Amino acid sequence: MNEKISKILLIANKPEELEHFMFPLKNHFHIQVAQSLESGTFLIKEWEPDLIVFRLNQDLPALNSFLRHHSHSVGPGLIVVGESTLNNEEVAFMNGADHFVGLMYEGKSLLIRSQALSQKIRQLRSWLKTSHPTSPDVEKIIYQFEGIEIFPKDHIAKRGQQLLTLTPIQFRLLKMFVTSQEQLLSRNAIKQIVWQDSEISPRSIDAQISKLRKIVPELDHFLFNIYGKGYILTKSKVNAA
Repeated sequence: MNEKISKILLIANKPEELEHFMFPLKNHFHIQVAQSLESGTFLIKEWEPDLIVFRLNQDLPALNSFLRHHSHSVGPGLIVVGESTLNNEEVAFMNGADHFVGLMYEGKSLLIRSQALSQKIRQLRSWLKTSHPTSPDVEKIIYQFEGIEIFPKDHIAKRGQQLLTLTPIQFRLLKMFVTSQEQLLSRNAIKQIVWQDSEISPRSIDAQISKLRKIVPELDHFLFNIYGKGYILTKSKVNAA
C-alpha cells in the first residue's frame, strides 16, 4: 500500500523513557524528537508533523494553547503518554488529546493508535480528493449554529472570519452535535460516530465534550447532559444533569 509516510514529533524531556515505543514507530513513521516544549513548538511550526506524542510530565496546557493558535485546522493529532491513572487520562483528554497511552503499555500499543489516528487525519485532509471533488452540492454545504459555520468539505469551522483550531475529534464532535440538533445522543452513539468504536471511557468522552465547550462557548446554553441518557443540542428547555 503506497501511502505517504506520516511524521511524528516526540516531545519528551527524557526520550529514553519511551524507548520501547520508539522501535515499532521507526519502521512506519518519520520521527523527530524534542526534549523541551520550546524546541517542540519550533518543530511543529517548521516541520509540520502529522502526529505529536507528548510525555505527560511537562506543560500539556501550554502545548494545547499553542496548538489551538498555530496548528492546522485538522491536525496534528495528539497522543499523550503517561503513568496509567484515571487522573492522567482526564488531564490528557481535557487538553485536547486524541488518545492516551499508559507508560507501561506494550510497545505496539502506541504504534496501533498512531496508525489509526494518522489514517483518520489523512482522510480528513484529502476529503476534497476522495469525496465528490467536482460536485457543486458538496461545495455548497455549510452548517450553521449561533454564528458558528462548519464547512464539512474542508473540515474547518469558523466564527465570523476567525478559524477555529480543532483537533479531528473536536471537529467530529461539533459537526455531530450541530447536524443532530434536537436528538438525544447516548455516549455509546457518540462513541460510534466520533471514535468509530475505539476504546474510550465515558468519562473521557465527557472530558472531550467539555474541552469543545471551551473552544466553542456558543454551545454552552444549548448543549445539555441528560443524566443517565446522554447529550442533546437543543434550544428548548430541558432537565439536565
